[in-house]
Amino acid sequence: MKCVQSLFVFFFAGFLASSAFALDIYVETNYENQPDLRPYGVKKLGLDPLRSGMIYEGNLWSDGEEKDLLPSESRVTNYVNGKFGDYNGLLVIDLETWPIKNLSDELFDYYMNNYLTLLGWVQSAAPFANVGYYAKPPISNPSAAQQDEDEKLYTDWQAKNDRIAPLADAVDAFFPSLYATNDSRSHWINYAAAMMKETRRYGTGKRIYPFLNPEYHSSAPNGLAFDLIPEDFFLLQLQTLEQENVDGVIIWGWGSQNTPWDEDLPWWRATLEFLGSQ
Repeated sequence: MKCVQSLFVFFFAGFLASSAFALDIYVETNYENQPDLRPYGVKKLGLDPLRSGMIYEGNLWSDGEEKDLLPSESRVTNYVNGKFGDYNGLLVIDLETWPIKNLSDELFDYYMNNYLTLLGWVQSAAPFANVGYYAKPPISNPSAAQQDEDEKLYTDWQAKNDRIAPLADAVDAFFPSLYATNDSRSHWINYAAAMMKETRRYGTGKRIYPFLNPEYHSSAPNGLAFDLIPEDFFLLQLQTLEQENVDGVIIWGWGSQNTPWDEDLPWWRATLEFLGSQ
């Protein structure tokens, strides 16, 4: 297993971070009665501070349509152009129905063509935006990220990421997923470092905006799934990504609409502390 630097090093480095490097923080949550958070120094995807600035599957297909097939080009174009035609920020397509790994060559070619075609439609309909897919490329693999780079689990993960290199060439920016799958700080630090290394291994030089979630991932063990991440852990995530020199972070929690907004939410306190230290 790879050696993990002490957590103290990451905390100390975060507190010493120079204000010359400002990490953009995008907040994409929708708590009940959530205010516009931009006056606090965060940013928002899209043009409406209280609505989603992402493109979801429900925006692309009508009810009952077969999602294994490409959606209607006219539907995609009309929706994206109507909502994002003049938008010049980040635009993320959250498409999780189409598979992208462990496919035969024939199925891989089919879905890769779909991914590239849909991406091209969105880029044409929102010509000023920086468009990419949530969580791909690269593909997430928290377990592989804990291994040395010559271990089979790691090299197999790299091979899957190499296979989707055409998508890395086509997107305008990268939006990798870094949701916490357990409460181990060292596990998450390894995961983040390996994911950023895999993203940069494509050699495109494109901007990187990882996704964080205020809650533990649904796969988290020991009853942690969907629990709020403690303030100190979320602050560590922000500080670690700053040290990884990413261009920004997107805090996503669009299932939060059934929870009242509270300025004492752990992730929000951590975000405000982080912004104050920049």
